[in-house]
Amino acid sequence: QGVTIGAGDIDAKLAGGKVEFAPMDVPVSEGRVLLAPTVLLDRSPMLVTLPAGPLVDRVRISPQMCTGWFKYIAPLVADATAAQGTFSVSLDRAAIPLDVPSAGEVEGVLEIHTAQIGPGPLSQQLLLLAAQIKAIADGNLLGAPTAPTERWLDLPQQRIAFRMAENRVYHEGLQMSAKDVVIRTSGSVGTDQTIALIAEVPVRDEWLSRSQHLAAFRGQSIKIPIHGTLTNPKLDQNALTQITQQAVTGAANQYIQGGVKQLDSELNKQLNRGLEKLFGAPR
Repeated sequence: QGVTIGAGDIDAKLAGGKVEFAPMDVPVSEGRVLLAPTVLLDRSPMLVTLPAGPLVDRVRISPQMCTGWFKYIAPLVADATAAQGTFSVSLDRAAIPLDVPSAGEVEGVLEIHTAQIGPGPLSQQLLLLAAQIKAIADGNLLGAPTAPTERWLDLPQQRIAFRMAENRVYHEGLQMSAKDVVIRTSGSVGTDQTIALIAEVPVRDEWLSRSQHLAAFRGQSIKIPIHGTLTNPKLDQNALTQITQQAVTGAANQYIQGGVKQLDSELNKQLNRGLEKLFGAPR
């Protein structure tokens, strides 16, 4: 799973149809994992429960983690070829069937202390989205966006609520950035790796000061659905086309309005000159 586990003791007691483990504090990948599971044997399916509270404390992210469990909570990291940073996890509740762990119910908070994620299927799509948004902001409405030069997505310090239910893992508001483009994702990942996500890009005021092509989105966010799978994510092209059309329409309206104002000004000048010829210059 991409973690290095240090030495530790496991102290367990079997009684009354359940196995109770004494709290364990295990060094893992430069951080700690805190465990105190209980296994309930007197039911079918047998159930593992974990108490509320800290579970992972400042464990270092590895590329191997990104191919395993971590990508379900933070799909951005899925199959990333490079990853660095640290994270923590605290639980509100956890009940996991031993025979079908994917059918478990888990709620908690993922805290990213700092992280950078290298190219993976979803991160590459999001870097392309950032390049497309920047192309529109820079007035390149119809041409293909310049290929993104960034190879990393930055994840600032943040806390992301997550929950697992009915074979899907849901998260809300995972934030990342590529230079000055901020992208937030929300949605779910199935245990079959299908994804149903929304990528949200807030429109920055400085983009509008450079160009008015995104004026229709002032104070708003551009939202792009993402579907497919973790290994083959697909941005909704209809949404991207609609955004471009809105930008083109906004630019055309501004051009027309500018032309009308210029025409009005010229007509006023000519009218004033005509009146002066008839009645003389105003005194």
